[in-house]
Amino acid sequence: MKSPLERRRLFSASPEINFPLSGQSQSDTCVPHHHFTTHRQLASHVFIAALLFLFGSSIAKATNCSITSFGAVGDGVTNNAGAIQNAFNYAAANKCTALIPAGAFAYRGTLTARGIAVTGTGAASILKAQDTNNEALTLTGNGGSISNLVMIGTGNKRNVTYQSAMIWVNHATNFTVQNVLINGGSCVGIFDAGGQAGLIQNNTVENTLADSITNTNGASNILIKGNHVIHSGDDGISNNSYLSDPVTVHGITIQGNTIVNNAWGRGLEVSGGTNITFQGNYVDNLDGYADMYIASEAEWHTQNVATINVKGNTFMDGGPNQGSAIIYNSEPGSTTVSGVTISGNQFVKPRLTAVQLAGKGSETGIVVQNNMDYSSSGFGFSSNSNASAIESGNQVVAPSAYTAPMVAPGGGCLFSGC
Repeated sequence: MKSPLERRRLFSASPEINFPLSGQSQSDTCVPHHHFTTHRQLASHVFIAALLFLFGSSIAKATNCSITSFGAVGDGVTNNAGAIQNAFNYAAANKCTALIPAGAFAYRGTLTARGIAVTGTGAASILKAQDTNNEALTLTGNGGSISNLVMIGTGNKRNVTYQSAMIWVNHATNFTVQNVLINGGSCVGIFDAGGQAGLIQNNTVENTLADSITNTNGASNILIKGNHVIHSGDDGISNNSYLSDPVTVHGITIQGNTIVNNAWGRGLEVSGGTNITFQGNYVDNLDGYADMYIASEAEWHTQNVATINVKGNTFMDGGPNQGSAIIYNSEPGSTTVSGVTISGNQFVKPRLTAVQLAGKGSETGIVVQNNMDYSSSGFGFSSNSNASAIESGNQVVAPSAYTAPMVAPGGGCLFSGC
């Protein structure tokens, strides 16, 4: 999401916060007796009937239903939206996997995969969007998945709708998005709006015009693991809950991801959310903003923040417009930021400070402990008179002492080109 403070200063006395035929052999010379042949045929029929009884009609059905069987042409130009959607509808009715074979399959308009598996063959399986306002491959229903393919977005102006995301998880449950390469797109790369019990794993998302991966609209119990985010147009991996949302984003684990070279925004973010863990991630944000942003924002009307754990991450080069990790509450009154623990992280050459407390709203139960800061400045500071933190075991050492990241960069999709 956009930085809340791109247009003004947070506080006057501190730096600006811009915020995937058997048969007889030739030696068989005996001719079977007629009765024996009849009995053998009968036994064969019984055996086949038994197989069908045991395993159902799936034996007779294809495991995959290819979009090319429905008329899709992988020439990178033909609008295949109708053919692809027909394949998806068939897959839902017949319980087969919708296959995106090798080819560049262009489409104009959103696609909906309801409780089905959509899969490709890897780097050669490409879905290419042609409508910047309607790019979304929408995942709905229960138990669906998208895997092993490439999605190429379009557009050079940022959009803000679900339909303009590359993958839109629309309240899907028990879903998986895995081993997908997303390049470009006018909005979010993977937009989880209200998804529950989901896995977003080993994807590469690059060059989106908005956040690369985001949870919102009450998304819950989501594991985001081993993804690689490159040149995100806004926050790399974010979690946002607005005051108008009936449910807060909660129960999220963001683990072992790499976020590098943002065009704008923060590396990791939560603005309204509860019970969210950021663990073992590598973030190198060179756009001037924070690697880790934890906030309740009056500017965007976001909810309370509570029970956030930030542990064992490597944060590189954060700032200088914000601290490498910043806790910010601009909503005075009942909206609070509470129960935030920042522990055992590695801050490497922060360009303002390792940890900053900012804003004017309540920030309580903040624990900052056992972090290593490779810098030549102080570990942290606060400009919020309503913030309180317990600090212990943090160390500041010279930048020259830094040798290697505690968390090595990696992750992303697993096929060639990732």
